[in-house]
Amino acid sequence: MMKNQLIGIFLMLIETAMAQPEVLNIYPSDKTPLAISCSSKEKIDSTDEGRPRFIHHVTEPQIFFYKTRKTNPNHPALLVLPGGGYGIISIENEGRKVAERFNSEGFDVYVLKYRTPTASCQIERQWAPLTDAMTALELIRKRGHETVGLIGFSAGGHLGATLGTLFDKNPHHSPINPPDFSCLVYPVISMDHFPHLGSRSKLLPDTHSKWVNVFSAEKNITSKSPPTLLIHATDDVAVSYQHSSLFFEAMMKKKIHAEIHLFPYGGHAFGIGKKYKPESPEWIPLALDFFQQFQKK
Repeated sequence: MMKNQLIGIFLMLIETAMAQPEVLNIYPSDKTPLAISCSSKEKIDSTDEGRPRFIHHVTEPQIFFYKTRKTNPNHPALLVLPGGGYGIISIENEGRKVAERFNSEGFDVYVLKYRTPTASCQIERQWAPLTDAMTALELIRKRGHETVGLIGFSAGGHLGATLGTLFDKNPHHSPINPPDFSCLVYPVISMDHFPHLGSRSKLLPDTHSKWVNVFSAEKNITSKSPPTLLIHATDDVAVSYQHSSLFFEAMMKKKIHAEIHLFPYGGHAFGIGKKYKPESPEWIPLALDFFQQFQKK
């Protein structure tokens, strides 16, 4: 009996150790672009199990790398951008849980802890999250992945949408290739129509039409924007499903491959779906089918 208990504890410890992500800094020390000295310190709200739940005041952008243990000859990777209204990073619900779910499907997953825009900590704060996302995508590609897709949630969905539309327009980063495919889950898209006022006020220095237009993703789609899957619940009272509809319609006008799935229930912030909120949509099988179309063989 004692031997079996010890074996069980040993296996549990191995499982726990293997579940821990590798943490990668995306910039060398003291080389973070747009950063200025400020008094803000990162703060972590933890779950009951002691895992990070929300991260506030991000000043040191990092990637949490979750390596799959499932063999996949195509070696695909996903960059995951959690939401949080550009004020916090929802690193548990829209980060770790997502990574572990897609690990089980053979994807290496990189969850980005990006800087939330803060005027006292960044110059031209509106460009800081996108600069972090572009740098992260470059870093992932350099690690040898044949295909790199993206999943973005809420404000992270907006960041993902701009990564697919402003990848060659950031004055603080050289142009890059956009993701190979994208999945935007209850995303903020527009700073103009049906705006999510919290995200807009935190991201933009003002609501002057220049910045509203630049960061309204539906207005900046190009022929190089990635194929995109959009997931939204129509009862979402935080971010209207019209954001996804706007992006889908704009993609259709540009003749870019896109799919949209609107569900009657689920609200906002349902993360990986039914396993997290029983009334929310089971969207991950849809994403896997979509991703399969664009993985490099």
